[in-house]
Amino acid sequence: MTSSQRDVSFLERQALKWFGTIAHRPRHPSVVTRRELTLRFRKTERAAVLRAATSGAISGLVAAGGMRLAAPFAPPEGTAVPWTAELPFLLISIGISSAAAIAELFYLYYDSVRTAARISTLTATHTRAPSVEETRLALVRAGLAIPHFAEPFLTIDPLAEKSRVKLQFWAFLHKTKSSASSFLVKSTVRRIAFQLTGRTLGRAAIALAAVPVFAFWNAYLARKIMIQVRLRALGPHLVDEVLNEVFPDGFDALSPRLQRAFFLAIREQVISVGYFSPTLLLLIAALRSHLDRLNLSNGPPDLANALAHLSPIDGCRVVEFVALLTSFDGTNVMAERKTLTRLRRTLGLPPNPERIAAYREMTLEGLPLADAAQGALRPASSVTSARGSQSARVTPERS
Repeated sequence: MTSSQRDVSFLERQALKWFGTIAHRPRHPSVVTRRELTLRFRKTERAAVLRAATSGAISGLVAAGGMRLAAPFAPPEGTAVPWTAELPFLLISIGISSAAAIAELFYLYYDSVRTAARISTLTATHTRAPSVEETRLALVRAGLAIPHFAEPFLTIDPLAEKSRVKLQFWAFLHKTKSSASSFLVKSTVRRIAFQLTGRTLGRAAIALAAVPVFAFWNAYLARKIMIQVRLRALGPHLVDEVLNEVFPDGFDALSPRLQRAFFLAIREQVISVGYFSPTLLLLIAALRSHLDRLNLSNGPPDLANALAHLSPIDGCRVVEFVALLTSFDGTNVMAERKTLTRLRRTLGLPPNPERIAAYREMTLEGLPLADAAQGALRPASSVTSARGSQSARVTPERS
């Protein structure tokens, strides 16, 4: 699904226009591996985290200054006064703190989108135009901290097994995490500092003491955003590796049962987390013409039943594919681990969370997929031929 096929908000459209004025031709077109690109992203990512931490510190200093300016209007300690007597102090202190927090929030969003655009200039040009369009939108959404796509698509409803009330609650938390979480952390720090020190140090001193915490919290949020930006910028390149590693002979070379099992693997992973990750959407787009030809109305309704109709080798390969899909958004969700454990037990295999960890490291660090998979994703004939060619290269040295 391309961005033109789903609703794009006004904020996203405006950010995309501005994004296009920053993102230019790649500066390093010779860089082709995800590992090399990941290393080139490091400096840009660290600078963004440092700027976020600095903005948090400045916001804290401004809030402390507001407390200082409002101090002459504060009522004396231990005196009972009407609330109107505290109004000037509250208006000055809260007004300045709120203005600083709003300016800080806008700057964080602005800088995140700008950093995403700069990272895209470091990414080698990709050949598929839809991938470029989708990657730009994914980068903008990462910079704006917009949740993943969770609408029904290709007969897959990500929210089919989710509680609607819980989904609305978590969606609200996700939309407000950058602003509300910062506000809650700062309020908590001020309250703890007040309990520990009392008013003798003054409100301004308490706010000043909390500045390092504000800086650390902003750095943490920026780091999370930068990880998503990196993964989405490298998404098209990872999809190419997946196609070459999992389907070296093409998707059509698979049997109909195996094709359906791989589709059900995608469906299983999406439903377990409740959304489509941007990289998974790119993979679906690359396989869309093949998936559209599948007769999804006939055959096993879920992956566990489909595995029973496959050979043990093909079944293990499909379950390994599910482990790979869990790494696409760089997170490690409990539901994904439970799903993989259940599928492995269907094949009589013990739980192996190390596979998820290996693929997650591969995705985050830009390591080669072939090294992480160790042949577990390739068809048996492809693995055998690869071993044969390797032994053929070694034989002359032995003789």
